[in-house]
Amino acid sequence: MEISFSCLPNFNSFQRNYHEFGLGQLHIHDNTGRSDDHAPVGEGSFPFRKLFTMLQERNLCPIVTVEAHSEEGLWKML
Repeated sequence: MEISFSCLPNFNSFQRNYHEFGLGQLHIHDNTGRSDDHAPVGEGSFPFRKLFTMLQERNLCPIVTVEAHSEEGLWKML
């Protein structure tokens, strides 16, 4: 079993470093870049369209877990 942990604060960090730890699963939520807000996707500044385009271009298909902190936030992300 392989266990990895990474907290990458922005897309550029992710793009530079994802290959170092492998990519089997993503836990996603949004934030403004000032704190770890765990906001619904689309309510912060993370470029999710860019992320999913990059994953598709590299034929990466990780398991994606949404990190909603409320039922309302979950429905916004689905």
